[in-house]
Amino acid sequence: MQDSMRVYSKDYGCKFQPRNRKLNDTSNEQTVVKGQTVFKGSRFKNIRLPDYTVPKKLLSIVARCEQKDLELLIQELKIVKPSLHSNLSHTNYEDKFHTLLHIDEIEALLAMQRYDQERACFIQNGEILMLEIENLSERRPSILVGDKVIATDPLKRFTVAFEGFVHKVTAKHLHIKFSLLFHDKYNGEDYSIRIVAGRASYKRLHHAVYLAVRNLGPDILFPMRMYEKEPQVKFEHNLSKNNNNTPNNRLKHLQAKIEEIKSRKSSELTATEFKLEWYNTQLNEIQKNTVINILLGKARPLPYIIFGPPGTGKTVTIIETILQILRLLPKSRILVAAPSNSAVDLIALRLVDSGVLKPGDLVRLVSVNYALSDLIPPRLVPFCIVGSGSKEGTEQYGVQNGIQIGGHQNLMGRNRITISTCSSVGQLFTMGFPKGHFTHIVVDEAAQASEPDVMIPLSFLDKNDGQAILAGDPMQLGPVILSQVSVQFGLAESYLERLINRFPYIKDLHSFPDTCGYDPRLATKLLYNYRALPSILNMYSSLFYDGQLIPTIDEEKSKEAMLLDSLRSILPKMSSEGVPAVIFHGVNGENYQGVDSPSWYNPYEAAQIFYYVNELYRMGVKSTSIGIITPYLKQVQEIRSLMVEAEFLIPKVGSVEEFQGQEYDVILLSTVRSSPEYITFDMIHKLGFMVNPKRLNVAISRAKSVLVIVGNPNLLSQDIYWRSVIQYCMQKGCYIGCDFSN
Repeated sequence: MQDSMRVYSKDYGCKFQPRNRKLNDTSNEQTVVKGQTVFKGSRFKNIRLPDYTVPKKLLSIVARCEQKDLELLIQELKIVKPSLHSNLSHTNYEDKFHTLLHIDEIEALLAMQRYDQERACFIQNGEILMLEIENLSERRPSILVGDKVIATDPLKRFTVAFEGFVHKVTAKHLHIKFSLLFHDKYNGEDYSIRIVAGRASYKRLHHAVYLAVRNLGPDILFPMRMYEKEPQVKFEHNLSKNNNNTPNNRLKHLQAKIEEIKSRKSSELTATEFKLEWYNTQLNEIQKNTVINILLGKARPLPYIIFGPPGTGKTVTIIETILQILRLLPKSRILVAAPSNSAVDLIALRLVDSGVLKPGDLVRLVSVNYALSDLIPPRLVPFCIVGSGSKEGTEQYGVQNGIQIGGHQNLMGRNRITISTCSSVGQLFTMGFPKGHFTHIVVDEAAQASEPDVMIPLSFLDKNDGQAILAGDPMQLGPVILSQVSVQFGLAESYLERLINRFPYIKDLHSFPDTCGYDPRLATKLLYNYRALPSILNMYSSLFYDGQLIPTIDEEKSKEAMLLDSLRSILPKMSSEGVPAVIFHGVNGENYQGVDSPSWYNPYEAAQIFYYVNELYRMGVKSTSIGIITPYLKQVQEIRSLMVEAEFLIPKVGSVEEFQGQEYDVILLSTVRSSPEYITFDMIHKLGFMVNPKRLNVAISRAKSVLVIVGNPNLLSQDIYWRSVIQYCMQKGCYIGCDFSN
């Protein structure tokens, strides 16, 4: 079995072994019989990215120290990679991010080993062999189409290893194709199994870091000043003087130019001056001013930041911006990216539904895995294309599930809008797209992506003539990073968050009192909330957004208010203000761990959540209107099992990360923790609500009509943010449950 691990050496630069195996094993490498790739017969040749191989010494240190002592690992890394302990700068940018990505990849390799099996039997199913693996649906970690499966003889009777490729992933099975030789001879024997993840995504991240230093340079990666440019387009417009969006003194000269343009007759406008007509006439003044400031582009090539708190219409603003760029700048080519397929699909559907695009204007670039899934909205399928595959052979010129596989720059380069996830944009690297091909680059949910992720699309920016727009909320959850070491040294901080906390982006209320402290040439903070009832909104607005968010949902006549009123019989009337939209239900529960899981659950809280679901169903609330959030996987399973036992329709139950960017009429929140001795454990492993205010912010900002929090107030009140939440509920008369001394 030690020999079976030799297959890792080609991709990782050393004889990588599992935790219980020696890294310095010098046994002979096995002969590997190649398997059948997912796609075959590419009709064009991709540009191959550098391997960006994990350094042997780094791999050895992390694999050796990973389970022993985090502090020891940090000390050893300090010697080997001093850049980790230095502040990020242009001089150490490449070395630091390459190292952090290597460490994160090693953690992914170690995590993937949990799927290894000493003895496994394949299930024959036509032309494929199926391998059963429990908990594949949890995606911890994910096995993807195109990943390798290495099968070796557990008795070491022969030295050959068989390589298979994953063609499909279901809840419990991998569908694998080995060589025809293996399929012909297989007769139910046991084999030792190793999973080898593809490296395409990490290569793209490394290459983006490499290009960012060369294509963007210190002025964009580490801006220190802003040089105002002439507008990239001239048009009739009017910056509002209403609410918090009044132009400051630095824009008075711009107002003078506006008045000059308005005073002319339409026939006197030059060819580069247009009348600004809104596609979406429902935009509020702050959203309109955001679009205007982006179109003017005074600060370009510095990225323009749209700071979009929950429910403030960030996506609507992005759509209007893209459509206006498309109309007012006829030579523009726009690249739109986001960290997740769901976010990308939302923007693509909104653009298609606008009715503005002409045939051929938009291409939705997808990965092979997404092309093979059934998750793509049917209306987007005609726009989808897979540009290129990975080295493992997942590329083909043809059609799969109605989607073109193996698109070339001749097919895509003429599009006005290309839209994709940040990672899949990396396909453009191998297709030879140069910097400057895209005039405008828009990254949505940019605060949810690591800096190298955002650099994949931004590396195509021409720093002299291009413009970048970053949209997101730095107060919500950031990127998911596997390695806690990489988190500690900065990989979890997004580029958007890093920018907005440094000059010239940093909040300055003295200079910009009318725009929430942000220079409107560089950033806008959206304020009007279109999601939640005021009593829900005001809680997280005061906690995380300086109390600046403005409610637009009517407390009495809106559909959200009518739903709340209809639930008066099951929600206790504890205040003179009527039925509360926010309830804290105190429960003195207990924490348990399953023998087969390191995760935690609280049966007392699960029972209380079940009670509320039962009552909501009794009052006619549909399962699709309810979301149940809890930070621990075992509690998710506990709640779901109660629903299954009662034969209930199961609403969405998941972690905070699974709910980011979503909204539900009713949110039920189970905090789980009741034992103070486990708080240190949570701090080390970044779990739960007690150590991450951003996780709390996401959880309480998903609800539109009703938010019910179930937890132990005596424990949670030790945290300053939770103390504010509990005090808010007590002041509103919205606390119920166990005794609590405020």
